[in-house]
Amino acid sequence: HKSIPFIIIFFKMKLSGNVLFLVTLLFDYGRGEGYNQPQAYKSENGLLDVSLVVDMVTSLNGTRTAPGYNGRSAGPTLRVSPGDTLRVTLTNNLQTTETDAELYQYIMDPNSDYVNATIVANRLDNIGNPWNPTYGFWGLGYANLHFHGLEVNPSVEDTKTYISNGESKTYEIKIAEDQEPGTYWYHNHVQGTTVYAYLSSLMGAIIVEGTDRDVTEAPGIEGATEVIMILSEYLKHPDGNFPMTFFPIV
Repeated sequence: HKSIPFIIIFFKMKLSGNVLFLVTLLFDYGRGEGYNQPQAYKSENGLLDVSLVVDMVTSLNGTRTAPGYNGRSAGPTLRVSPGDTLRVTLTNNLQTTETDAELYQYIMDPNSDYVNATIVANRLDNIGNPWNPTYGFWGLGYANLHFHGLEVNPSVEDTKTYISNGESKTYEIKIAEDQEPGTYWYHNHVQGTTVYAYLSSLMGAIIVEGTDRDVTEAPGIEGATEVIMILSEYLKHPDGNFPMTFFPIV
């Protein structure tokens, strides 16, 4: 609703599947003060040590409640440099019950039934089955982290494990010395709930900074203000049903 001159810089643009992050530089910040920016944390002396607490969060306009990090509707931006250590302590305050745990373990166990009566898509596909009105998503009360695009040893983040209500887990990863500067992201990756996480607020930007190809040195943008924008949308039929190819664009 505002006429704001801007330039979108696709510096080291990361496009993975349907995921796209844009770094937008607004020339007139005075007219851009209405844009609520995520919290930002920057590494110091080679270390970025942050805490992410997962809880139910109400949107700024009060119309939507969904899981989010640190009481906000957008995860904090994490700024690191090649060679840094990123340490993230994740705490899960979402509610889970014993029944939730039993059902989730049942769904994730390929040997749980001999006639394969459970929905295979939820067992094998991390995006879940959101178009199924009876079952929906599995394991909504659980949490973990995936550092999307970073060169991370899979055994370090281990997206096949998760934490339940009241539990915490610390992830410590070394940013590779040859990690390309650019825009990456992190998000919840519990099997069967990834779509739900995208439609909620369980994601945030990771900026790997570099001195040799810094976007702020690009011609014509001197004095510009960096604004992080995380956009998402999804398709829905007029009758209220989701298409079978349902997948939110973030």
